[in-house]
Order: sequence, then C-alpha cells, then structure tokens
Amino acid sequence: MPRKQSFKKQSIPVPLLIVEGFTEKNYITILKSIYRKSASITNVKGGGAKSVLNEAIKAIETQQGIYSYLVVWFDKDAYDIDDHAILEQVQRKGGDIYISQPCVEHWLLAHFQSINLAATAECDTHKNTLKKHIPNYSKNDCNLLTKYITQESIQTAIDNYPAIGKLVTTYFSNRFSSPINT
Repeated sequence: MPRKQSFKKQSIPVPLLIVEGFTEKNYITILKSIYRKSASITNVKGGGAKSVLNEAIKAIETQQGIYSYLVVWFDKDAYDIDDHAILEQVQRKGGDIYISQPCVEHWLLAHFQSINLAATAECDTHKNTLKKHIPNYSKNDCNLLTKYITQESIQTAIDNYPAIGKLVTTYFSNRFSSPINT
C-alpha cells in the first residue's frame, strides 16, 4: 500500500492559504503578483475563525500531497475562545496560523504608518484611519488595494507589524522556509 503523502512532499513549494474574507484574499492576490509566487487561496467568505479553522481541518484531511504548506489567516475579532481546540488541532497538524489583531485593517494600516500593536482600538477606528491613506477604502475592492499596496509599503508593514509580516516573508518575499509537519 502506498505511503500517504504529506504537504511537504511537493516538489515546488506552493502554499494553500485559507482566509476569512475578501480583504485577505485580495491582499494575497496582490502578494502573488508583486512577488511572482504561486499560492492557492480558499476564502471562507466570513463565518469567523471557526469556519476558517474547520476548512483547514478539511484541507489537512483531503489536500495532502497537493500543497506544500497550509496557512490560515483570520481576524482576532472573529475568534471565540471556543475555537481554541480547533486552532490547536490545526497547529498540531502543522498549519501555520496568522491572526490579525483586531482585524485586517490594522495590518493594512501598518503599510502607511507606525501602529501600536498593544492598542485595543476597535476595527472601525482602524478602518477610518486607513481611509486617510486609501481614500474610499472598501474591504472588497481589490483594485483599490492594488493602487496603494506596493513592495515598499509591504516592507513598511513588515517592519511595523512583524507577526503578520512573517506571512509575507515566509511565503512570498523570501524563499519558502519550513513546510508543515505531518
């Protein structure tokens, strides 16, 4: 009987990114374009962290051998403590977890200014501040993000928000590093 393949057996490293919404999907699409990297994106279109994590569990069970890495990205404001057991299961299976705190707009804001990572501001505050840098900002407008997100602003964001910046440096701007464990 053939041995079951793991994510890390892929000859060309291609991550599977499972994200909470359109903003994250649009942002990753921009990364793929800027850094000319391959990646597959699954957008759960809302439903919070639980939906993202459940999709990750399903991918672990069904997508092994297709992708080299499993990356999960969602907003902290969509995370409930009841989701912790699923999060730990995804991590044990080797999934790489990224949580925007409190929301993806805080990450986007880091492209344009220093941010306070310890701040407890609401997402609406970050959205309103982001509109100073991206007029008419809309979560679902990929074309609008494309006009304002550049390789230079991405480096600024990595410097300003290192935790989420690791997603960029690990899977897009640098060579792929450690694949998920199985």
